[in-house]
Amino acid sequence: PGKSLSTTFDPAAQNAAETALASTTVPASLVAIRPSTGEIVATANGPATNGIDYADAGRAAPGSTFKLVTSLALLRAGLTPDSLVPCTDTVTVDGRDFKNHADYAAGHSGMIPLRLALAYSCNTAFISQHTLISQDDLADAAAALGVGVSFDTGYGGFLGSVPRQATATEHAASMIGQGKVEASALSIATVAASIAKGTTV
Repeated sequence: PGKSLSTTFDPAAQNAAETALASTTVPASLVAIRPSTGEIVATANGPATNGIDYADAGRAAPGSTFKLVTSLALLRAGLTPDSLVPCTDTVTVDGRDFKNHADYAAGHSGMIPLRLALAYSCNTAFISQHTLISQDDLADAAAALGVGVSFDTGYGGFLGSVPRQATATEHAASMIGQGKVEASALSIATVAASIAKGTTV
């Protein structure tokens, strides 16, 4: 006889997550966490994942979602939400050019507050600050938001990875969730939940 299994899933939330992903045509996943308790209330994968659990165990570059982590590291280093940072077309680090995405809002370029650099996802603004924080600082900020930490989720789940060693260009790429930074939907949901709660979830 099987043993009773208790989970934190909320049936309504789980159904909503599955419905939201039902019509997706590219690999997509979703994780919902209750920030007040850290309970995972839904975890779902779209049909294009072909049965692979990207939501909990996926490993991919988190991209701009990681700018939340970088923002924490920059705030710890002394910047404020109103500190001005340069959002330029390109920025070069150790011979490598980095750019913004093709449809970046041109009206939000130049010297802009950090809060707007985050809101409009200006890659070059974040990368321009790469000398202000180290790769260790970035990894520490990630850990404070639950990324790269070994939590006991009660099941197999990947909570991300941020290397502590990086070349200059790898560090610059890490600032925008590229390079060797890896995450799952579970790890980025943990970041959002930790920010909502104001402490590591």
